[in-house]
Amino acid sequence: MSAARPILVAFDGHAFAALRLARWLSELLELPLHVATAYRYEPISLSSRQEPDWASEQRREVAERRMDRAMAWGEEPHEVEHSVIATERIADGLLELARELDASAMVLGPDQRGDVTNEVIRRAACPVAVAPEEPLLVESRPRVVGVAFDGSSAGRLALLAAGRLADRAGARFEAVVVADDDSTAHEMAHTAELSAESETRTPHVVRRRGSPGAALRRACEGLDVLVCGSHGRWPLIERDMGNVVAELIDAPICPMIVIPERARPDRTAALGIAGAGHPEG
Repeated sequence: MSAARPILVAFDGHAFAALRLARWLSELLELPLHVATAYRYEPISLSSRQEPDWASEQRREVAERRMDRAMAWGEEPHEVEHSVIATERIADGLLELARELDASAMVLGPDQRGDVTNEVIRRAACPVAVAPEEPLLVESRPRVVGVAFDGSSAGRLALLAAGRLADRAGARFEAVVVADDDSTAHEMAHTAELSAESETRTPHVVRRRGSPGAALRRACEGLDVLVCGSHGRWPLIERDMGNVVAELIDAPICPMIVIPERARPDRTAALGIAGAGHPEG
């Protein structure tokens, strides 16, 4: 395994958009790629030994075929490793592998077949990218990178990561603020500009009105990727950021990169965020 913190992508047999997103993140950030697929392993007790049941064995065979499909799809970057994980809970297995690899980011598909993505975001210590269902919604290289900025500490970390990504891609950098009154919008725009001064280039601030979920979904129509924190609160709007993020990742219309609550800054990292193996994780 490379000493560099890899991009870890979880493939469930359907989320080809997640593979596409992980590949351009790997290439853009110049990080190795690690592809993982997980299956549920349910041991049964036979005297003093633990043996897999037949259903677990069948799931293992399906997982191995799934990995073959993942490795055969598209063009691989220069450095790829892969794992087939046996685990009693899918999210547990993926998070444990991310910690072992000290992954720079995890990439998953939307939660259309369970709640794995939501659970990973709640518990992860590194950025979690969520791909849309359709691979064509993942551009080969982002031209417009947006950040949902709410003024919170999580919003500042998201601003840092989005700025780093925009710089790498040579993309337009937009900070999306949601506010119905002029004074709040001006204050948030000023905070975004000040926060960016010491970390990255100043974003173009875009103001949106209305409910945060609907406003950000409209903003996503003009973005190639949206970065946001998983917690915080929109000023003067009684909506937790976590609830807004949950709305968006169930059916994203562009790739999203979510900065979890447990994430910590690391200026030496590609996105400015510590890997999954940092001590607080």
